[in-house]
Amino acid sequence: MLKAVGALIVLFACGTAGCLFAGRLTRRVKHLQQLQRGFLALATEIGYTSTALVPALETASRQAEGDMGELFGGAARRLHSAQGKSAEEAWRQTVEQTGLRFGLPGKDKEVLAAFGLGLGLSDRTDQLKRLELTRLRLSSLEEEAREDKQKLGKVWQALGWGAGFALVLLLL
Repeated sequence: MLKAVGALIVLFACGTAGCLFAGRLTRRVKHLQQLQRGFLALATEIGYTSTALVPALETASRQAEGDMGELFGGAARRLHSAQGKSAEEAWRQTVEQTGLRFGLPGKDKEVLAAFGLGLGLSDRTDQLKRLELTRLRLSSLEEEAREDKQKLGKVWQALGWGAGFALVLLLL
């Protein structure tokens, strides 16, 4: 009886681990979608209403929603209380913090960090071009993440359950 309970615990622990790894792939797709919504809102605020950077970032934060809304909101808060920091520096620090907190992959952080280079220093036309380039890069990353989710999501789940069954067989 005790062996059976232990076997079930091992089986479900491994299966859950596989599902958690698959869930990370799903979360990445969701994060990339949120980022694209945020950058679209930022482009709208800068391009059509000529809003200053801090209020534009706050609006983007509300539009992005979820985890990635915190990226825009955090950048707005850092910039508002910057005390001599540049927009680029505030953005970079926020990307690093958000990347660590939500486990953003290196590619995603690189695209976000690249957007921050020269942030707030150029004219509106250049900022809009940079926003569009960032959105295109994020769209490409989203497509890649969807493919990974399709291919690897089921693999991680099967691997988790398979490893659980293998361990149970070895232990019994």
